[in-house]
Amino acid sequence: MKNRYGVDVAYFRKELTKLARDLDNYTPMELARYFETLSDVATEESPIVLQRIKPVQEKRPAKRIELLEYVGKALREYIDAIPQETVADFPAMPGIDRDFVDSILDT
Repeated sequence: MKNRYGVDVAYFRKELTKLARDLDNYTPMELARYFETLSDVATEESPIVLQRIKPVQEKRPAKRIELLEYVGKALREYIDAIPQETVADFPAMPGIDRDFVDSILDT
């Protein structure tokens, strides 16, 4: 059911109910991505709103780079947290090691 502004009210009620239920389990980055998705859905069919947020949307490549950097740093922390004696027992994982992550993050 859409309201007079074209917002799919049923969708947002369902999503916000799930958010309230699971809020204790979200990291700040996950919560930001969730709200970004809701924003995309809310503005998808509203040309007036899209005109107002267009400058924000044009900055998204920078946001994606920031998210990729976050993922890279998390991967590096994960790699560093594995004890060396455990790492020795792992099969080789081609292309993904600390040197590779460092080379990406340091460029």
